[in-house]
Amino acid sequence: MRDTSFFQRILHLGDSWKVTSLDCDEETKTIRIRVEFVKGLKVPCRSCGQLSSSIYDHREREWRHLNIFDFMGKERSERIEIVCCDMWNPYLHAIGKYIPKATVVFDKFHVRKLINEAMDRVRRQEQRKLQEKNISLLKKTRYIFLKNPENLTERQEVTFDELQKHQLKTMRAYNLKELFKYIWDFSSVESAREFFNKWFWKATHSRLEPMREVAHTLKRHLEGIIAYAKYRMTNSYVEGMNNKIKAIVHKAYGFRTTRCFKNAILFHCGKLNYSNSPTQMG
Repeated sequence: MRDTSFFQRILHLGDSWKVTSLDCDEETKTIRIRVEFVKGLKVPCRSCGQLSSSIYDHREREWRHLNIFDFMGKERSERIEIVCCDMWNPYLHAIGKYIPKATVVFDKFHVRKLINEAMDRVRRQEQRKLQEKNISLLKKTRYIFLKNPENLTERQEVTFDELQKHQLKTMRAYNLKELFKYIWDFSSVESAREFFNKWFWKATHSRLEPMREVAHTLKRHLEGIIAYAKYRMTNSYVEGMNNKIKAIVHKAYGFRTTRCFKNAILFHCGKLNYSNSPTQMG
């Protein structure tokens, strides 16, 4: 992955902005990242919210982002016992290099996402073949298969019951997806391993290529998956906090200083009373 793509991802820039260049200063341990707006995209007006046809005026601005690489040092790194992350290779490379003694627990929501994506690939492949025969059986059914059964609407339940009457590859992939959920209920690593091996056999013998591929991916990362049985750790708290931070930044259209950003977070969390201390907001 290119460096620009890496920062594009971790900064959550979306589709409207792109990283165009990087300049690293080893002495000060800083990275200057140039971000530009994607030409031709429409943007919402800050006053009325309507999309504009183009940007007719702009000026360059400089912002100081939060620390990205939170330089912990060897002593602090060695005290880390558990790391919860997804299966992205740069994460695993950094963990292996800087905190090799830490136990890796893969975030279960990321694992579920991989299985959901594989199942949806089966659905899309089957849908295309059915459409070639003018059969619209799977049309507009994506969210029916991605939802948890208990969250289906009455109308979706009726559609799902009808789909079960047909011998669909998508339904087989769906059953594999639902079966995998039980791995998170085990409190023993060995029991979780035994369950996975049985699920792996079913997935690799299902004659569903996307499910076979994801099964082998999970097999390569098995130790980090079944470690959840012991540590019960996920990234849900961090993800929730990230979403709140992004919402704060969006409402404020950015922050000029780190102090302003910190105060906004404290105010949002109820740690700072703006009405009593207006000057603290900078």
